[in-house]
Amino acid sequence: MNLKKILNLTDKNRAEIGNISKMLITKAYDLFIEAKKEVFKERTIKKYITLKNIIISYEKKAKVHFTLEDVDSDFYEGLYRLCVNGIDGRKGLGNNSIERYF
Repeated sequence: MNLKKILNLTDKNRAEIGNISKMLITKAYDLFIEAKKEVFKERTIKKYITLKNIIISYEKKAKVHFTLEDVDSDFYEGLYRLCVNGIDGRKGLGNNSIERYF
């Protein structure tokens, strides 16, 4: 998962946010979703919103707000483990479900 690559923002958004690597990952997701609403189908947008909610749960559990700079293999592994073990008291997801979100 490389969010820095999939975050394809408009030039206007890039100018507004400055140093993209310091941006909170949830803010980056909001901008990404907003920029792609006209391009992606509703179902795809829902998938991205679900992944954003998973990231928010991960931030709560880790007691930290992640930036795009924090996205690395350790981030991915922690997020993956959260999905396997369960989110907010819910049953964990199967590998196939997790792969659809990532």
